[in-house]
Amino acid sequence: MNSLGRARFPLFCLIAVALTAGCNRTPESGGKSGPQTQQDDPLETARAALRDQADLPIVRGSLQHVGLYLTTHADRKPNPLPAEQQAALRDLFGLHDDELAEVTSPSFTLLDGQYLAYCFLLRDAIRALEVEPLPPVERATAAFRWVVRQVALQERPDDPPLASEFILRRGFGTAHERALIFLDLLQQIGMDGCLVVLPDGIQGSTRLWACAALIDEGETTHLYLFDPRLGLPLPGPDGKGVATLAAVRKGEPDLLAPLTVKRDAASAPAYDVDIEQARAAKLQLTPPLSALAPRLRFLADHLLGSSVHLRPAVDFGRLHARVLAAAKQLPGPPAAVQGDVAGVRALHSFMPPDEGGVDKTQLKNRAEASLVPMKLLPPGLQRSLPGKPGEWITGYFASAFVGFWLYPQQPRDQLLHGRYADAVGELIRIRDELRDNEATLRQATHLEKDLTDWIPRFLEAYANMVRAERAASLPGGRGGAEDLERAKANVDNLWRDGQPWLATLVDGVSARARNANVTYLLGQCKHEEAVREEARSGAGSASALEAWRDAATWWEAYLSEFSSGPLAAAVRLRLAEAKLALGEAAAARALLENRSDLSNLEKTACAYLVEQINKKAR
Repeated sequence: MNSLGRARFPLFCLIAVALTAGCNRTPESGGKSGPQTQQDDPLETARAALRDQADLPIVRGSLQHVGLYLTTHADRKPNPLPAEQQAALRDLFGLHDDELAEVTSPSFTLLDGQYLAYCFLLRDAIRALEVEPLPPVERATAAFRWVVRQVALQERPDDPPLASEFILRRGFGTAHERALIFLDLLQQIGMDGCLVVLPDGIQGSTRLWACAALIDEGETTHLYLFDPRLGLPLPGPDGKGVATLAAVRKGEPDLLAPLTVKRDAASAPAYDVDIEQARAAKLQLTPPLSALAPRLRFLADHLLGSSVHLRPAVDFGRLHARVLAAAKQLPGPPAAVQGDVAGVRALHSFMPPDEGGVDKTQLKNRAEASLVPMKLLPPGLQRSLPGKPGEWITGYFASAFVGFWLYPQQPRDQLLHGRYADAVGELIRIRDELRDNEATLRQATHLEKDLTDWIPRFLEAYANMVRAERAASLPGGRGGAEDLERAKANVDNLWRDGQPWLATLVDGVSARARNANVTYLLGQCKHEEAVREEARSGAGSASALEAWRDAATWWEAYLSEFSSGPLAAAVRLRLAEAKLALGEAAAARALLENRSDLSNLEKTACAYLVEQINKKAR
């Protein structure tokens, strides 16, 4: 439905919808809402639905079919989690009773649907990256770089991580949130990972340093390091490959030296980790709470079948043992192995009880509301339409932003699933519509007068409808149903008169901010297409260069129109990457130098990249 079409219904109906769902509405996804009818084989029905576009409604519907199948096959059920593993989980992660109950439940839960939909999203992202043929280190590197491209860095000091799927869809988050998504992505490509943390000087507390991908080489399990704060894999010897924790600890050569060197420019501070700190590093396990449930391993291994190809479960005993073994193989004292409590419970703590979580503070609502630039909505309009009419206008305005980033089958969703062509087509359509909305608002010279005349009449009619509703609800109330129907009809008629003016105003004032989001996503789609084409055809190939030029064009379009926008810092980083791929070293260097709009460690990463560009030019 286009933006104007959202308003073409009776106001009292739309108010009811908006107030019931607010910014939490989950629209239909391309006409699919999961299996709706019982088939002869409910398990095959679930499998068929999950092979293609497995968004949340489809996943939940499929889980119902799996549950139906299990009720008629009592012999097929997961083994319970052993008591010693339950004790280990309590000890390592400090699980509460309700969290342990979520893990040990023999039946599928509401939270399972949320978590599995996220796993399917990551599965599709991995497929789009086409990393399966690559060696393990290159696979992990491709996955890490994808996370950095998709999640711009925006720290929230002292705040626990939010649900990973929410962070991935909205496109920005903390280094900790980046790290959790990367580790989940490793899980989907069949690799183990953990966090690497450092003591921060406060008794027992730590700070995030890096993520580690566990990769076996002969008898040794190496911990390859990726820093989500820098947005870079930690460079190996001579800047090539990826450093391991063992190599960093040995210090011969000092692999951190190129990052820790103090530079003249105040805008490029030194790296905040040295060899001695690396030798005191600890390892943290952070599997999602849902991934620990035996029912999800049983679902993947024995019910879904190979055609669905999903890895939703973590074998905690195996992972724990493997990380302990890797810690013992490190030079110097073995690294302690801990649990990342906040990361494990992130999804459970984010969702309200009616969606499978435990949050009662409206955290999810508040997080979604943060996507909406309410300051763009004229305050006079909100004051003129108080109560339910004003709330409807607010909900109408907010839905354009929340839906764009979070809803299934919208361009952001298509991008994350790797359906770039579909996303680009829809984004171009929306971009044209938004330009029309801006033009319509500019040309509406009598809009203010029209609304000034209409609002008092509408408010009076609405107040009459409310009074008629109250009167009709009383025993023996005066007026009855006929008065109420007349009042509703009057509101409906006035709404039809006023809705074009309201739609013109709301759609017009939101158009520029929405267009910035659209242009950003167009750049992201073209960038991902370029990354994939380069992997297929090779760096410097004609097709790869053409794809990189397309990406650079959209990034430059964003900066020409929205240079002070909230995503401009991330756009400059992506444009520098595109310029490097095109062989335009000077342009890339200019985009990386003197970046006051980045975090300190991102500035450090840029300075390091500039040094690498200069080294190549010599």
